[in-house]
Amino acid sequence: MLAGPPRSPRADSQTKRLHSAAVAVVVLIAALALAACGDEEQATSTTTVTAPSTEATTTTTPAAESPTGEVVGETPNGAAAQVDPATGEPLVPGTATTPSGAPATSTTPTAALPPTTSTVPAPATPSSTTTTSAFDNTEGILRRPFSDSSPWNTKVTQAKTDDKSPRLIRNAQTRIVQVEQPDGTFESDVRRIREGLTINVTRWTVPVFSDNQPGAVERIAVCRQLSCGMDAVSSLVIPLDACPDPRFDGWMTVLDVGARTAYDLWRARCELDGSLSYHYVKAWELDGPGFQQPGGVSARGSGLPLFAGLITPAEVQAGRIDHALAISVPGAAKRKYVQPASRTDGVGSLQSLPEGTRLRLREGAQELLTRTFVRNKRQRAAANTIITALERYGAIVVDRSAAPTLYAQRNYDWGETLPLNLIQDIPLSRFSVMDIADDEILFDPPREGEGTGLDATGLPPGAPSSIPGTTSGSQGATDFGTAPDYGGLVDP
Repeated sequence: MLAGPPRSPRADSQTKRLHSAAVAVVVLIAALALAACGDEEQATSTTTVTAPSTEATTTTTPAAESPTGEVVGETPNGAAAQVDPATGEPLVPGTATTPSGAPATSTTPTAALPPTTSTVPAPATPSSTTTTSAFDNTEGILRRPFSDSSPWNTKVTQAKTDDKSPRLIRNAQTRIVQVEQPDGTFESDVRRIREGLTINVTRWTVPVFSDNQPGAVERIAVCRQLSCGMDAVSSLVIPLDACPDPRFDGWMTVLDVGARTAYDLWRARCELDGSLSYHYVKAWELDGPGFQQPGGVSARGSGLPLFAGLITPAEVQAGRIDHALAISVPGAAKRKYVQPASRTDGVGSLQSLPEGTRLRLREGAQELLTRTFVRNKRQRAAANTIITALERYGAIVVDRSAAPTLYAQRNYDWGETLPLNLIQDIPLSRFSVMDIADDEILFDPPREGEGTGLDATGLPPGAPSSIPGTTSGSQGATDFGTAPDYGGLVDP
C-alpha cells in the first residue's frame, strides 16, 4: 500500500481543535434541551400559593342538621392538629419561619391541590421567634369586665334575703331527669343532690383567648349553619393553637381588646386548615351591663355571657375577686327566670330557683373547709379567695348542672392550686337567695297573662334555627307543654 504524504504537526493540532469545538457544541445543545425540559417539568409540578387579603369568601357549604340538632354530613375532628396552610404539613407552634402577616409560599405539587376558585385566605403564621402556646400567658387577658353598675360588679352584702330562700334552695338541690325505660318510654326520676360546690376547670367551662396574646394572628371563622346569629364573624384574631373543646358544647370566648368586645362561640371547633367553625356567636360589650333584654339569646341557655363570673388565674394569684361568680344548680326552675338572665333552660320545679337569681354565701364558710379537699396552704388561700367573693358579690345562677358548680377559666394549668372539689365541703344550703319581687319573674316562652313587663315574644329577630338551650348537648330541649310540675315535692 502506498503511504500518503506525511501530516504536519500543525494540521494535527487544527484537527484536534475542530473536534473539541464540535464536542462542546453538542454538549451545549444537550444541556439546553435538558434545561428546557426541566423548566417545563418544574412549571407543571409546582405552584406558588400566596395568602390574599383578609377580605375573602369561603366555599364551605353549611351542613344540614337533623331534627335533634346533630350535624349531618360533617366529619368531627375535635381539637385537630394545626397544619401549615401553605405546605399542608403539621404545624408546631413556634417553628414557622414565615414572618407574621407575610404571604406564605410553597412548592407543593399541583397534584396534591384540588382545583378551586375559592379565595379563602390561609391564616398567617407566627414569626420564627414565637414559641408561646395559646395556653401560656393567659393569666391577665380577662380583667374584670362590664360596667361598675353591672349586676356582676355590685356587692350583695347589704341585699335583702328572700322570704322563700330556704324552700328555693332545697328545690334547687332536686334534680329531675327523664329515664328511658326498656319499652322506649320515659319516666321522671327525682334525685336529691347532696354534693357541695364543685369548680369546673376543664369540663363544661370556658377557654378565653385574646387578640393581644403572643402569636395571635387572624384566622378564618366559618359559620356551619345558614345563620349563626346577628353577630356572626368571618375571622378572629387569636393564636394558631387556640381551640375550643367540641365535647363540651364547643364553648369559647375571644376578646377584641381594641374594640372592647368579647365574642362567645357555641359549637365551635378548630379545622385542619387552621380555621375555626361554629354554630352561633354572640358579641358582648366589655364595658356594657353584662346582660340583655328578656328573650335575648346567647351561647348559654340563660342568655348570659359565657365568660361572666369566671374564676381567672390572675384573680387567684392576686388573692382577690371583685365580681360575682357564675353558678349552676341541679334544679333550676323550668320556664321561670329573672334578670339578668334573658331566657332559661331550667327543667326543675316551678317553685325552684329561676336562672338569673342572685345568691349570697353566708359568713363563716371558711370554718367548713377540711383537709379532705384542702390539702395545702396554696389551696386554702385559693379557697378563701373564692369564699370571700361569694360573701361580698355572691353568685348568679347561669345554668343547670349535675351538682352545684362554679367555673374557672379553662385554658390554664390549674395543677394542684384549684382542684375541682376544693370547696366541696360547702353545701348549696349555705347560700341565701336575694329577694325576688313577683313582678321581676319572667317566663320563657312567654304565655298570655304570664309575667309582667315582658316585651319579647318567642325568639328575637335574627335568631338562628339552632340555638343554645334548645338542642345543646348540656342544655337539652324542654317540652314546656308536658313537663310535670314538682313544686309540691318540698314543703314551704
